[in-house]
Amino acid sequence: VAQGLSLNNNRLDVLPTRLCARLRRLQSLHMQRNRLRALPDELSELRALAELNVSHNALAALPACVCAMHHLVDVDISDNCVADMPKGFSSALRRTAVKLDYNAFNAAAMGATRDATSANELVRRGVIGWAEMQGRRPTQEDELSVRVGLAAAAAADDVS
Repeated sequence: VAQGLSLNNNRLDVLPTRLCARLRRLQSLHMQRNRLRALPDELSELRALAELNVSHNALAALPACVCAMHHLVDVDISDNCVADMPKGFSSALRRTAVKLDYNAFNAAAMGATRDATSANELVRRGVIGWAEMQGRRPTQEDELSVRVGLAAAAAADDVS
């Protein structure tokens, strides 16, 4: 049984949906530095997935199914073209460290967080989680990156 799969630097345009159906027990999926423009909804078939790294791609959005992936603890979507987050993203992944920097989030959405207390808690956990994983203390840049992503997620929740 495969626990982790690394598909880094392979010029992938799409994630084959067959892969998701065959690797349901996969715990770690790394697909950074490819050419991915979208992730399939079949990603939710990876029910044991705890770590997802899709940084350095061309993703414009995340599928809504990511919000239902309750085993996720580390998500890296940095260095993509993501402008909006799926509805419910900020509340669904409260216990998840999410790296969101270097995306195309709308700066106007930064103040649109409905529940400031839960947003601040998510920022705190996300910033601290990622900094600790990198063996360092969190910086103000880390916090701003997470806050921008959360504001975009909250704005998406409000629009829907």
